[in-house]
Amino acid sequence: MTYDPARAPTKLPQFVQQEASLSREQFTKNFNVPLLIQLTEPNVPAQKVSFGTMTSKKEDMIFGESGLYVFPLKKTATNAFAMMVTVGRATNNDIVLPYDSISKFHAYFSTVPGGGGWILVDANSMNGTFLEGRQLAGDAKEKLDLAAKPVIDLSFSKVVQCRLYTPEAFWDFARNLRDALKPPPRKTDRPTH
Repeated sequence: MTYDPARAPTKLPQFVQQEASLSREQFTKNFNVPLLIQLTEPNVPAQKVSFGTMTSKKEDMIFGESGLYVFPLKKTATNAFAMMVTVGRATNNDIVLPYDSISKFHAYFSTVPGGGGWILVDANSMNGTFLEGRQLAGDAKEKLDLAAKPVIDLSFSKVVQCRLYTPEAFWDFARNLRDALKPPPRKTDRPTH
């Protein structure tokens, strides 16, 4: 199977800008599943540091050049496992993390029957899956209590760090990012008396 750019993950800044016009209610209606944010990207060369005058866009300071991809926990047409949202290096996964430290089929998310939330299962991956820093046992089902904790830290291997958000928590997070990116109010030159 070849790489499909249409299935490429969306960078966080573009995702936030695309969805910026939606109200919280509209956003949670459109995205009724948790959103996985990839925070780190392995094997990205370090930025060269230089001294002197630097100019930078605020977006680059907040988002950086790597990582920060958004993956809604949704099925894709390329995956035959209807009951799970798969994560792995192979291109037939629902969430593709194309890094050497990620197994071809690394882990999967699944809904709990009856609307009881989500579970995460490590698929006996070579480098492990971590929930809040704790390594999951292979094939053990770990319930994700997003009602009690709407933001959960995950890692697929120790180097691909992610954060899982409820749609509501993500909207709040994105709103704060949008506010940080707004230009400051313009000063008006009014005479003072």
